[in-house]
This record gives sequence, C-alpha cells and structure tokens, in this order.
Amino acid sequence: MKKLFITIILPLALISQLVITKWWYGVVLDGTDEFLYGFPFVSRCRGFHTSLSHQYFILEVLLNFLVRLVFWSIVVLAFKKYLTRLRIAPTLVKIFYGITISFVSFFAFVSHEVDDVYLLKRDFNIHVFDSGLMFLWQYPPERETFEKELNDFDWFENQN
Repeated sequence: MKKLFITIILPLALISQLVITKWWYGVVLDGTDEFLYGFPFVSRCRGFHTSLSHQYFILEVLLNFLVRLVFWSIVVLAFKKYLTRLRIAPTLVKIFYGITISFVSFFAFVSHEVDDVYLLKRDFNIHVFDSGLMFLWQYPPERETFEKELNDFDWFENQN
C-alpha cells in the first residue's frame, strides 16, 4: 500500500490538483466581482493588492488536496482489487514524478515572480452567481455573460 501510494496515488493527486479545477463567478462582499478557483473549495482568486497576482488560501488548498488524495486512493485501490493486479513499471513512476515535479516547479516559480499572497483562510464572504469545471488550458466564461446578474444584485441586502 505504501509503495502504491508513493508511486501512483500521490502523483495523480498532485497533477489533478494543478490541472483540474472549478471556477466560481461571484461578488466579493465589500469588494468587486471576481472569478475564484478551486475544487471543491475556493482556494484561489485574484490578488487585490496588485495586478497579475493571486491570493491562495492554504487551508482550502490542503482540503482540496485531501479530497483528491482520497478520490485517487479509492479509484486506484478499487482498480487493484476488482480489475487487475497493478504492476507499475519503474519508467512510468519516473515519468509521473517528472511531470509532477515539472508542474509544481513551474507554478512555484510563477507564483514567486508575480508577488502572490498566501493566507491561512479566506477572510471575505462571497455571493456566487455561477460555477463550472475547467482544465488548466481553458478559460472561464467572459464577464459580460454575467452582467445581468451583477446589475440585479442587491448589494445592501447581502452585506451580512
């Protein structure tokens, strides 16, 4: 089990954490309209202090990673138990770790260069209008799509 965790489950969880996410479009109460990202919890949004930066919420990132880890553990263990015995070639493990290290290194470098902010927990409330799944290479819908919801939003009613 320990070998299976290190060779397959951990790299799959890390890669899926970086590649698959969910976008949320909503209003930051006492703020602006924003696209927020993370699955199943909002763990990233635009940085409010400077352009091109992001805010990362550490607790939500860890919970998202834990959910992915449990998901991939269930999938891999079910595959091992019910379908076939897993034999992982050492080259496949090296490829998994190479991809994982490349993704993590790239995102760490970009995050460091654009002055991102890391907070323990999100310290603002949001009102979500819409959401959807997306991959790393996709973009969320245009803001103009949600213009009607934004104009109809009652700012004073949702302050609490």
